[in-house]
Amino acid sequence: MTKTKTKASKASKPAPKASKPSKETAVVIVDKVAEKAAAITEANKRLDPIAKTINVRLEKAAKLEGDADDHRLAAALEMARAAQVCEAAGIKFKDWAIEHIKNQSFENVRKLLAVGKADEPAKALADLRAGAKKAQAKHREKVKAKVQAANVPKLEAPKPIDVVVGLKPEDQIALVKKVSKDLGMAVVSESDAKALDQFRKTPPAQAKTATVSLPLGYDAVIAGIGDLKQSEKVKLLRWLAEVLGYDVTAKADANEMPAIPDFLDIKKKAA
Repeated sequence: MTKTKTKASKASKPAPKASKPSKETAVVIVDKVAEKAAAITEANKRLDPIAKTINVRLEKAAKLEGDADDHRLAAALEMARAAQVCEAAGIKFKDWAIEHIKNQSFENVRKLLAVGKADEPAKALADLRAGAKKAQAKHREKVKAKVQAANVPKLEAPKPIDVVVGLKPEDQIALVKKVSKDLGMAVVSESDAKALDQFRKTPPAQAKTATVSLPLGYDAVIAGIGDLKQSEKVKLLRWLAEVLGYDVTAKADANEMPAIPDFLDIKKKAA
């Protein structure tokens, strides 16, 4: 019980208040701030002419006045010196460069700074320039390829009808017949197609039927009887007798009946 109370009593005690800085400490802090401000001011005095030199050199390099690489190399060395000044004064070089170096992306500034810090700045600049030229040539080739691809007309497959039209007339007919045959169809001429179409449009009741004119008369009938069978001839004879009122079993008056043709006269045939 005693230990528990002791712990509880310790936990309930308020945390000690932070001690206020003494007058001596406050003076030291103020002196450091003032010292840093003075260092930045002094650094800016040194950086301003460096920035001016860098801008002039890069402007001359852009205009190709004299030797462009010499100007770039000088600018790169000045950037390396500016970076040392910024670091000593506690200034961020990137912020300073963006604000003071004109008409240059920070990426380009960063590359030139690397050249200025290199053990052999001239060689580093030459390598940088060679890499830039290679990248530019590659970019130009890529752009050229895109332009050429855009100007090349796209070839489309010809339509089947265009292929058929391009054939000779006899080849067209042969192709049409073959395709029609494969599909179970027939090719007809334009005139035949019109006749078939007219036939389909004509109602069956109005369709014209062919009439056959048969020769009439005694001689024609006798000639037709010659093609009949013997039984059919007898049947016809009985029918004629019935129509005329004669008995085929009795002898008829020779003056009343026409002469029997030889091929119908049974007696003559038997003789």
